[in-house]
Amino acid sequence: MKTVSIVGRPNVGKSTLFNQLIGEKKAITLRIPGITRDRIYGEVELESGKFNLIDTGGIVLDPEDPLEKKVMDQVKIAIEESDLILFLMDAKTGLHPVDEEIYRMLKKSGKRFIIVVNKIDSSKAKENLSDFAKFHNEEIFYISAEHKRETGKLLERIEELIKPETKHEERERFIIMGRPNVGKSSLLNAILNTNRLLVDSTPGTTRDPVEVWLEKMGRAISMIDTPGFRRPSRVKEFLEKLALIKAIKELEKSSVGLICIDAVEGLMRQDKRLISLLERKKKGIILVVNKIDLLDKKRVPVIIDSIKREITYASYIPVVPVSALKRINIEKLIREMMDVEREYRKKVDNKVMGRYLRDAIVRNPPPWRVQIRSIFQVNSSPPVFIIEGKNLEYMRKDYENYLEKSIRELYGFKGVPITFVKKGRRR
Repeated sequence: MKTVSIVGRPNVGKSTLFNQLIGEKKAITLRIPGITRDRIYGEVELESGKFNLIDTGGIVLDPEDPLEKKVMDQVKIAIEESDLILFLMDAKTGLHPVDEEIYRMLKKSGKRFIIVVNKIDSSKAKENLSDFAKFHNEEIFYISAEHKRETGKLLERIEELIKPETKHEERERFIIMGRPNVGKSSLLNAILNTNRLLVDSTPGTTRDPVEVWLEKMGRAISMIDTPGFRRPSRVKEFLEKLALIKAIKELEKSSVGLICIDAVEGLMRQDKRLISLLERKKKGIILVVNKIDLLDKKRVPVIIDSIKREITYASYIPVVPVSALKRINIEKLIREMMDVEREYRKKVDNKVMGRYLRDAIVRNPPPWRVQIRSIFQVNSSPPVFIIEGKNLEYMRKDYENYLEKSIRELYGFKGVPITFVKKGRRR
């Protein structure tokens, strides 16, 4: 798909315009400079087709903060991969020296861009419009992203310039979750095999969920990096709470969750909470044990065995040791991701399964008053099975576990929670 990026200095309304164009509140939009640090990806769907839209961090001249330098690197990458750039400026503050520097940078890049002057909805802004006359040789749009003024015309012009592709390809969505500073962004960079995401040792570098698109093993996929998940009692900053709410929304739209664990710290209580969250949401699950390069090689299998013993209640979940920093086992992880996503969408042969389960029920009958007439799959993504019979309310959880184990012996469903729905009546 074609790609369009929004660039500009901090607090000119890039995230507001991004949200307006994609039609949902995906990027955090508050009047605080520097909210967006990574590149945020969205998808704009028009009658003629779709295109990718990227929101970028605010550009700062000669950044001294190492984090600001990394933000600038992300902006440069976004510019490089774009077919068109929306250069956003702020009418309320007027033309700024940083705006002029960005203009020179864009001209030097050779990329096609449109100048977009935002926040024109005030008397102060109207006084400053003459500042932008020096760009009379460029194409300029005057808009209010917040109040949706002229954004429709801007979108029409984007459509004319890039000619969005009409091919609508479905993407498999994977989300990376975990506690702060366990290496989630580094893991995504390792999967991408590039430095596309901002990585810093300070916990909380990622604020927005960050989505990127790529192809792996011939399949179009979407990967989402999320902010660190902490215990609710420790989440006090408003921005952090907002970011976590957005991460949960991204989880709802994903099929498989990668829970990133620190190999040195091992499985923590918060990691188990995330397993429970993904099970409740009926998502595929992979435990990714990161930073194994910090351990002695002989310790790695010991740590993995220990983690597996702690999650015997969810033994269907694959546990993959990796080093994002040194790209150890990354290809193995990618294969597991594809396998689990495939299992998530699996549909079984109900006749074959029915015969197999009848034998399993004969070998190990349910409680005497429970009568099971049939078991069959009614849904995939996630897999849901109907149990029909009588007095099913007397079926204990351990017998459901037995039925689940029997289904997994036949069909696997690696990394995927199985849901049973009981239908019947009491005698």
